[in-house]
Amino acid sequence: MAITAPTPITAAPPVPDSGQPEPTFDAQYEAFNTWERQQLVPGANALAQVTYQNALEAKAAKDGTDGAVQIAIEKASQADQSRSAAQAAAVAAAEQVTLAGNAAGQAEASRIEASKINLGAKASAPTVDNQGQALRVGATYYDTTLNKLRAWTGTTWADSVNVTAGVKSLNGESGDLVKTTLAGYGLTDAMAKTTALAAGANLNAVLTPGFYLLGSTYTNGLAGFEGGHLIVSAFGSTAIQLLVSSSNGNSASRGVSGIGGTAVFTPWRRDLKTNSTPVAMTDSTIRTALGDYFTDTVSANKSYSFDNGLSAASFAIEITHTGGAIAWPGFVVWRNGTAPSGLMTGRRHLFFFQLAADNTRYYGSCIENLP
Repeated sequence: MAITAPTPITAAPPVPDSGQPEPTFDAQYEAFNTWERQQLVPGANALAQVTYQNALEAKAAKDGTDGAVQIAIEKASQADQSRSAAQAAAVAAAEQVTLAGNAAGQAEASRIEASKINLGAKASAPTVDNQGQALRVGATYYDTTLNKLRAWTGTTWADSVNVTAGVKSLNGESGDLVKTTLAGYGLTDAMAKTTALAAGANLNAVLTPGFYLLGSTYTNGLAGFEGGHLIVSAFGSTAIQLLVSSSNGNSASRGVSGIGGTAVFTPWRRDLKTNSTPVAMTDSTIRTALGDYFTDTVSANKSYSFDNGLSAASFAIEITHTGGAIAWPGFVVWRNGTAPSGLMTGRRHLFFFQLAADNTRYYGSCIENLP
């Protein structure tokens, strides 16, 4: 803090004496009055200003001292907190040291325990473990002389795996472990690979689950699947048979019940296909195993038949009619009880057939006389 020293006021002249002659009194008065104006008043003001400045400096010094005291108090508090944190960290570090020591002890115990079970490689059969204690049942070692992994049974060392000769037995089974058949691994219920059926095979007799290759002829199956595949899935006394064509992917299926006694077969049902390639007919038989959309040209009387009877869910035939009459099987039911009449030659007719819910008939309809 800077202290400013005050400037002294010049001493006053003699005070005017009224007992003096008037000229003398006037001169004394003028001199005293001049001193008051030029020395006393300015000097007093300057002295007051210096006093005021010194007071401000003193206050600032006091405020600074108070701030320093507060900072010192805060620093002391922070130092105390740091001391407490350091003490807590020291305690935690001591705990970690203890835990590390415990973990090291456990690791060493685990290592010793493991070494009692796996004794490592040795040139001859050991009589004690690696710690010089009695052998444990199940302890193993690798015999570098015999090239074998051996195990302690409690009374003797038994050979386990012969590394040189390879594994020749397991779980009491002798012989090579690599088998050539599933039965060799004990699998007796696995489905066999595809079996080729002989020509003329009776599909009613093929009820064993598996995959079968159809021959050029067979019985009790739908036509159009020659050279295709038969898939049989059975459980208990029931089964299903699925025919799949190798040429166009068409399929048909039927169910079987009563296996083990008198087997009962449902009619074959050709699976509905959409966007199939139209099948051009060569005779009057509609073979629904070949597709679900047929084309034909009728130039003389023709009576159609369905080779699979009531098997297909639905199908259609587009007929180019140039002459003759058209007839259908008796199990086709038409609107008003009769087949469409008034079919014009030189036109096309589109016939639709839908299997009824009772599976005993087809419902037939026709869009006739198309250009």
